[in-house]
Amino acid sequence: MSMTYEAFEQTVLENIRQYLPEEYASAEVSIISTMKLGKTYRAISVMPEDQEIGGISVSLPDLYERYQMEGDLEKVISGVFNDLLKNGVRRIHPFLSAYENVRDRLFIRLSNEERNRELLKEVPHTMFQDLAITYHILISRDSDGISSTMITNALLERYGVAKKQLHEDALRSSAELFPPLYENSMEFIAAYMRGRIFPKEDRRASNKELNVLTNEAAINGAAVIVYPGVAEEIAEQLGSSYCIIPSSIHELFIMTYLSFEDLLDFHNLVRHVNQHYVEEEEFLSDNLYVYHRESGKLYTVHFDDNEGCIICRA
Repeated sequence: MSMTYEAFEQTVLENIRQYLPEEYASAEVSIISTMKLGKTYRAISVMPEDQEIGGISVSLPDLYERYQMEGDLEKVISGVFNDLLKNGVRRIHPFLSAYENVRDRLFIRLSNEERNRELLKEVPHTMFQDLAITYHILISRDSDGISSTMITNALLERYGVAKKQLHEDALRSSAELFPPLYENSMEFIAAYMRGRIFPKEDRRASNKELNVLTNEAAINGAAVIVYPGVAEEIAEQLGSSYCIIPSSIHELFIMTYLSFEDLLDFHNLVRHVNQHYVEEEEFLSDNLYVYHRESGKLYTVHFDDNEGCIICRA
């Protein structure tokens, strides 16, 4: 008979140590509540005694789901540490303790401020419209993705660096680590979206020229719009103002617009996509953004369902 989630948590906590490598023999093992951009969950945490920054952890709900499917408790517990390594949450290297060592490994992420408000109390961040820019250190990268750690208020204080300096350094190194990628991907996206993302009643939007803005890794690519000069360069290439559609934290769609009806189409589109296709942890925003070429300003577009009008705020 399958055990309850609460019993599973306690069993993992009591038995995980025997499966850890020798280097973790003196590590502190505990169950913690972990906040990451987009979600909060309980995790089994392993913290080596000589480690001052970070730690390793794995989601307990994910492990419990695996246990329910496989029914082999010992196999699930013994596989925890392998999962930790596979997901890139390895032991944090000593070099992270000095800011000069991480300056060139900084990168930024964009996330929804409202959905991450509690986490943002604990980390340095900069507002960008209704979104939050957070700062991260790249630990490693391979064909499966990247491993990183978020800079917290405590870590920034340890570094003795002002947030302004952190922001400037992160913008510079982000563009070097994750160069922007901007391309017309209409054929690819149209094939992917046809009858899937664009609702039938919204076909007008699918007939417009669609460009994708991300980075070369296609990970956390929405942050590229914050890179210095990127928004302006897109306007020059298009020869006009344009609308930014927040597809997810990983990419933005760029489309020109001519009228109120266009913006309304895009507004309906982004809400439809977010509701039906975007994973919660990858959600960026239900709002649209407009870059005005002549003024060089970016606006957040709010559509008032009651008043039937669009409100733009710089």
